Amino acid sequence: MTRRWPAALLAILLAAAAVPAGARQSAPSVSVPDEPRSWRDRAALVMVHGDLFTALQQTGGRVEPGAEIYAAEVVPGVGQPALVMFDAGQGAFSQGFWPASSVKLIAAVAALESAGERGFDGEALVSGAWVAERTIRSIYEPAIINSDNHAYDLLVRIAGIDYLNRVFAPARGLGSLTIGSDYSGTSVLVTPAYSMRERIRVGQVPVAMRGQPLEVTNDQSFPRQGAAYWYRSNNVDLFDLAETVRRVMLHDEIPEDQRFAIADTDVAALQAALCAAEPAHFEYGARRLLGDDVEVCGKSGWWDRTPDPEEATTTTTTAAPDEEGGEGGGEEAPPPLCIDAALISDPDTGRRVVLAATGGCGGAGLAALAEPALKALSMLDGTPLQEDAGIPIGVSLEAADGMLRVRMDTESSWVSVRVDTGGPVLAARRDGAMEAVLPLPANGPHLLVVTAHAYGLPVGYRAVDFDVSGA
Repeated sequence: MTRRWPAALLAILLAAAAVPAGARQSAPSVSVPDEPRSWRDRAALVMVHGDLFTALQQTGGRVEPGAEIYAAEVVPGVGQPALVMFDAGQGAFSQGFWPASSVKLIAAVAALESAGERGFDGEALVSGAWVAERTIRSIYEPAIINSDNHAYDLLVRIAGIDYLNRVFAPARGLGSLTIGSDYSGTSVLVTPAYSMRERIRVGQVPVAMRGQPLEVTNDQSFPRQGAAYWYRSNNVDLFDLAETVRRVMLHDEIPEDQRFAIADTDVAALQAALCAAEPAHFEYGARRLLGDDVEVCGKSGWWDRTPDPEEATTTTTTAAPDEEGGEGGGEEAPPPLCIDAALISDPDTGRRVVLAATGGCGGAGLAALAEPALKALSMLDGTPLQEDAGIPIGVSLEAADGMLRVRMDTESSWVSVRVDTGGPVLAARRDGAMEAVLPLPANGPHLLVVTAHAYGLPVGYRAVDFDVSGA
């Protein structure tokens, strides 16, 4: 007897057979990339968008149209500080502004790293037809404290324009950075010939010479070096500006692979320069909220919003514009835009906040931002980001039934799990391991953060990059 299939069921079976195997929908899956993602990419995954804007409105703050704001609470981590990050307006990764003098700290660090690779530090004497003999430190201090434009140009020349853009920026994870503009008419696309020398202590001489330090002179000459690539302008986002400030100010506390490769004496000098730099736009609001003892250490700049900022290479300075302004003829120019990136530290409570923003230069702009921003951050929660540290935590991931199952091999009995900007989920012990079940996120890259606790303190931290497909 020949079996007769219902016509509707037969049509379904024939249609399924006609679909190529590779085109059929597969079950959702998770995979861990071969190489960990960068600090910058991880920050983008855990940075909370929107909450800061709402909290600022609740605390009396205002986000100006077109402004960018990035704020990060520095919280206790495992063996190092961690960051809980937020942004508002155009956000931390926007490059919709001319960075102006805010890049001068980056130029200083790049010059020191470039000199360091040749055996020098900030005490090295630089001399040439384009620079009277002086130490690197005597150049970077006025560049930061007084925002000296000529000193900035000298720093970029010492670093070398190709080194700064093609070596330093990628190695330090400053993915948005491009330097190509001079600020005083001293071209930074060419470094003319120059020399560097420094007396260096290398050990102790024999006892017969009373144990005095043995000094040698490191004396090198460098030929003219022109740019091998064309860099039209200066560009950087708030995240990279703030990261540079954070890494300098927290140098002794962060993991070695995040530190800039500069001498301890230069770290201390850069820190002092940042804390003395003027103008410090966030200082007014920070003092109103936290008192006169608060410390605001950072680097600011201002842009006069000329029609083509990429060609306005000699008009940028951090000298505060005259707030009363002046009556001029012709069409009224747009008001200046100020930029600032700083670490705000309260010695009384130990609280520290990284704050970077663009906005108006007057009292209704950046000067009015710090107080509501500090209040807003205290109302918010997010995923802390740091490097892996502490007790071992083995992690495995699996997608099942529309959920993400996380299994953790650890001795800790209190483990919290977060995915991206999501809230914490407590794990439970099953079959000798800790397990947590979370909703499976959408297709694409994600970051899982596992924190182990003991006696209420974090004792282990593990961040795992993963990708979801087929969801």
